[in-house]
Amino acid sequence: MKRALSWMFYALFSIVFTWVMIYVIFQNQYHESAYLIPVSIVCLAALAVIYKMLEKHESTLEDKYKYILPASCVVMFIIQIIMSNILEFNPVFDMGAVYHGAVEWVETGTFEGYYDYFSANPNNAGAMVFLFVIFKLCSFVGIENFFMAAATVNSIMAVCTMAVVSLVCRRLGSVSHALFALVLFALSLPFYIIGAVFYTDALSLLFPVLAFYLYLRARDTEDIKKQILFYVLMALSAAVGMQIKFTVAVVLAAIAIDLCFRFELKRFAAAAVSTAAVLVLVSVSVNGVLYNHLDKETVEKEDYPLTHHIMMSFKGDGGYNAEDFEFTKSFDDVEERNEAVKDELFKRIKDLGFAGIYDLFSVKASKDYGDGTYGFSDFLDDNPVNDSSLHKYVLYDGESYSKYSHFCTSMHIAVMLLMLFGSYGYVLVNKKELHKNLVPYLTVFGVFAFLMIWETNRRYFFNSLPMIFICAAMGVGQFNAAMSLLKRRIVTVINGPDHVSEKKSVSRSK
Repeated sequence: MKRALSWMFYALFSIVFTWVMIYVIFQNQYHESAYLIPVSIVCLAALAVIYKMLEKHESTLEDKYKYILPASCVVMFIIQIIMSNILEFNPVFDMGAVYHGAVEWVETGTFEGYYDYFSANPNNAGAMVFLFVIFKLCSFVGIENFFMAAATVNSIMAVCTMAVVSLVCRRLGSVSHALFALVLFALSLPFYIIGAVFYTDALSLLFPVLAFYLYLRARDTEDIKKQILFYVLMALSAAVGMQIKFTVAVVLAAIAIDLCFRFELKRFAAAAVSTAAVLVLVSVSVNGVLYNHLDKETVEKEDYPLTHHIMMSFKGDGGYNAEDFEFTKSFDDVEERNEAVKDELFKRIKDLGFAGIYDLFSVKASKDYGDGTYGFSDFLDDNPVNDSSLHKYVLYDGESYSKYSHFCTSMHIAVMLLMLFGSYGYVLVNKKELHKNLVPYLTVFGVFAFLMIWETNRRYFFNSLPMIFICAAMGVGQFNAAMSLLKRRIVTVINGPDHVSEKKSVSRSK
């Protein structure tokens, strides 16, 4: 039963993300497919060759992994700090409220200048609390450059994400998979500049994959005390991440499904109790701090309901539009507002019909997953402090931005395709290992499903990217196997079956 359910999920994942990748590659909303296709092929081939080389030297690399992992993280951290210093900017809009609100809170004891913003957008308040804690600690030791303080902590969390992804891949596979995961980060250029972009997407990046790693540690031990410890730490990681960006909750749902598929009721009970207790504790603590400043009734009145965001996602390309915000804000009575928003949502769904929703979801899939820069430039062009040659690559209006964005997106496509090959492998070949990598695939699918009914944005899938990297690292072997099979079939067609048999005989004799 559990194997059948897992197989059905991987089959569904394969179908859905094949559709996603068709639109990302051939109907990309940001970049020219004529450039993306050849560069993506080159990236895919390069990744396949790199993994073969790692496999070939695996026995040698096994002993060196304990040095390679920290060295890679240190080098990446140094680069991120240098890049953050070069790319420093003055945040505005949502990131500006989070950053400047935290700074004001440290300097004055209140974030009164941003009460209106956080009353209407309490979902971003957790990120401000997170930065406030960092800035407060910095102020105790006399550090006043809060931008670089945030960039430094964000860089530390980014390299921790690299390390955890690599450790997960080693636990699920081998040292070749672990090192290949580090290669994926090294070839994903946005990770060199991630430090400066300390908004909710990047700040929440570590927490889902860390929760998964801690779950694996709990899953691999029979000691009940250690299990509970790991489950508590897992829940704490997810709870902190959820305060920054709620989509982190998807990993908990994926873990719960994995435990159910395994029929491990005792472990499920231990995980559920630990998680519930930690989530409540963290939520009550953060709300207790915030509502010392914000008025609860004002927040309930000003906060946009969830149905507003869903309603907005069913218009145009599903992206942000000011008209919908003005529509929702125009109602004074909360119940009347919620009813009007719900009615408008159902009206839009009815007007679209099945064909319209399919077309909309196709566009949303392409826009959500179709940019390998991960939308960092949304922030980097906010009042840059410096003027450097790097800016011409990473800013939207930079003269070399197209080169940067096309390479980043081509590498992103190659990684997504490796993930897809992995899911096809579970469906067609590795049916005995269906549970091995279920949580990352469930997390990726869960975030995708959420994004189909949420505001379209190329940044919003970002905190599930480490899970995509895990799936890609575990799927590259399937890609190489498929390419080897294809090569043999081509040789058979060209030279006939006798040629292949002759080659096998010679190989055996050697």
